[in-house]
Amino acid sequence: MRGTRAAERPRWPRQHAEKHLGAGPFVAGAENHVVDVKLHMPVRWSKSGTVDHVAATVFDAYPRLSRLHVAAESHPRLKAWTVAHRPR
Repeated sequence: MRGTRAAERPRWPRQHAEKHLGAGPFVAGAENHVVDVKLHMPVRWSKSGTVDHVAATVFDAYPRLSRLHVAAESHPRLKAWTVAHRPR
């Protein structure tokens, strides 16, 4: 059942973001900015598999968004923030 609705939702937001990402790994190249975190968070959330009716694989068809997600996950400042704000 998860993923059923995600497949029906418009793909244009994901396609638009994918189209405008360059060689990366971030939107502005090698340096990360707020926009990278803004794009990373929904990818991270959906990949967790905890969003009802959204498959964890919904972003797998978008390699640039996936690359940005991996780069953001491994960035030291974002890692530290995630650990500090993780629900206990």
